[in-house]
Amino acid sequence: MLLSNQFILEKYKTFIDHYPKYKSAINLNYLPFKKFRIYEDWLPPKGVNVLFLAESPSWIPTTYFYSNKCKTGLSREIPKYLKLKGGTKEEQLDEFKSKGFFLVDTIKCIWDKNVERALPIELIEFSANEILQQEIKNLKPKCIFALGTTALYGLKSIQEFSNALSEINNITKANGKIIKSKNTNIILSPFLSYQTIRFKENIESAFKLVFEEY
Repeated sequence: MLLSNQFILEKYKTFIDHYPKYKSAINLNYLPFKKFRIYEDWLPPKGVNVLFLAESPSWIPTTYFYSNKCKTGLSREIPKYLKLKGGTKEEQLDEFKSKGFFLVDTIKCIWDKNVERALPIELIEFSANEILQQEIKNLKPKCIFALGTTALYGLKSIQEFSNALSEINNITKANGKIIKSKNTNIILSPFLSYQTIRFKENIESAFKLVFEEY
């Protein structure tokens, strides 16, 4: 059973109740996973081969990965590294789905970095334990592809993956191999953005594992 939009919304309301100091930076009026119907429209029907785990969604709708209008950030880099075919974003998303690929965010709500720049560790750990852990259990991915430090910290906060990832603190140095955790393999990669272009070789080595294994 997949997590409902209401379930996730109520979880973040609980977080705000416990951490009112973060209320001004959290926007629950716009939930990208709900607006873009990612479970309804983009979940692979035959199961998830690779679950791409990103950081947190942008507050700008047109920059969200599943937006047909988005051609920057992950929307540009993931199709490039996966060599997805298609001239339009929707065609690329269709192929992404057909290969059993699915992308979710470690943090589901909007964190307004104009209010507070850094994501608090409390929000990462809460999202991981209260939402992401169950989400992964339901999706049963063969592999998790963690994009960036927030995704790594999220997985490390989940008991199922904490032992396998306990000694990994630098995601840039950790890629190029598959980390096995019970029934799920984990691939680590620096986040895909103009700021991490200097890690291109590391990123390419991580995506190479997807081609070899999935």
